[in-house]
Amino acid sequence: MEGKYTPDCRYGACVRCGACPSLCGEDVPGEAAQIKPRVNLPEPEWAGSLRQAEEAAQSQTGDAPGSPDGGASSPDSQIPGVPQPPRLREDLTRREAHYRVWFSKTGPAAYLSQLELGNVLERALRRSGLKPSFSAGYHPLPLVSFGWALPVGVESQREWFALFLREAASPAEVVSRLDAALPDGLDVLEAETLGMGKKVPQPVAEEFLLRYQCPPEQTARHMEQWRAFLAQEHFPWYSVTKKGARTVDIRPLVDACEEKGPDTLRLTFRWEGNRYVSPLKLVGAVNEGLALTGYALTKLRQIFA
Repeated sequence: MEGKYTPDCRYGACVRCGACPSLCGEDVPGEAAQIKPRVNLPEPEWAGSLRQAEEAAQSQTGDAPGSPDGGASSPDSQIPGVPQPPRLREDLTRREAHYRVWFSKTGPAAYLSQLELGNVLERALRRSGLKPSFSAGYHPLPLVSFGWALPVGVESQREWFALFLREAASPAEVVSRLDAALPDGLDVLEAETLGMGKKVPQPVAEEFLLRYQCPPEQTARHMEQWRAFLAQEHFPWYSVTKKGARTVDIRPLVDACEEKGPDTLRLTFRWEGNRYVSPLKLVGAVNEGLALTGYALTKLRQIFA
């Protein structure tokens, strides 16, 4: 048996596979003889784009479309037997501007995962009228990147994502358009321009507000656990990840801990060297046995080098 690319018989020649007896000429009685290929469009999806490319090439070079000298060729003829990725218009991958967009994530939006947040943002970009740049390949996506993933259920006053646009707009216009298109709980605060490089600096530290929501005697015990944690030079923490079990010293990750009240702490977590651990897991490691419903964690700000 030989693997071979077969053209689409809805638009090309019949390969006499027998799936459509009325067209293949097979003598099949009954309803099977009425089977015909369903064609929703009069031509393949890529045919219109291909025709435009050939006409553009002809107008620039004067060669006939599809000619070896200058015309565009069929996608199927570029690599025999291998389907080619869809041809994107040039303007979809063009990058004219790069922004870091700051937003808050509160209320019901705090329960959006990072993947869901990306889907919400992609829909908001469509509604806003902004024109994001897209990646190339078989599955083009908007060129959007995020900072450290915020755990589900944690609110934030300062989150950000980086966005490439193929048509530049002022930071104020980016803010107003996106803010009007996002759902409740996601509020755009400001936008700042970045260089055109793909790599966006990540924060080296983040500040959180930890507020306990449990009985006073339990709160007092948890506050004492933080005092004992800060007094230690090392704090080994055993965890199980997708890569297996490991023991991590999490003491260097807690840069500061300030008591703001009998049930409130202001924590600074340091992520230098890409040593990132979920803030929820850090709190759970220090306050062992503390339920997620026993406290609220809110990100206050992000610190860059």
